[in-house]
Amino acid sequence: PVQAVCRYTMSKDREQYTMGYGPTATAVLATRTAQNHAAFFLPHLQTGMSLLDCGCGLGTITLGFADIVAPGQAVGTEIEASLVILAREAAFYRQVSNACFEVADIYDLPFGAACFDAVFISAVLGNLREPAQALREAHRVLKPGGVIGVKEFDQDRRTTLLRELDGIVTGEYLWIFQWPAPYERVVFWNTFGYPQG
Repeated sequence: PVQAVCRYTMSKDREQYTMGYGPTATAVLATRTAQNHAAFFLPHLQTGMSLLDCGCGLGTITLGFADIVAPGQAVGTEIEASLVILAREAAFYRQVSNACFEVADIYDLPFGAACFDAVFISAVLGNLREPAQALREAHRVLKPGGVIGVKEFDQDRRTTLLRELDGIVTGEYLWIFQWPAPYERVVFWNTFGYPQG
């Protein structure tokens, strides 16, 4: 198994991850799987899809997505290079050939428009200064008819994020948001951007 030992290398110009990247944080990240952290999103995934996991951390969730969308491709992006190295090692160790990991900024993803069938974002937006910009960028790389799943823990920004979606959601897309207890709720946005559920 990959041992997660990361340096504290974040700069002041870059967004800050609340938990940091030390041994305690990476131990928490290592426990997350697609099944235990993204169960609400899994029914929307299909074999052959292309999927982007923004802020993938150690890639544990991304590797689970790769199993589900195979032979489709699962791409994990992460701003912290040391975590990308560990995610690549985990993919190699598990012999998952349809997953890849890249260092990338969620505000400026290195992909063309409309190239993913699904986008997943977890525990990222609450750490950003401009979460609406990140959502716009996720929307930009999503194919028409695609699905975006968002899991967030920042209860205070919940209403603001949903309100900001009004100006972002256009076309035929499905957005799914989940907040854990005490406000556990899954919110679906249909193709017209109106909340359901």
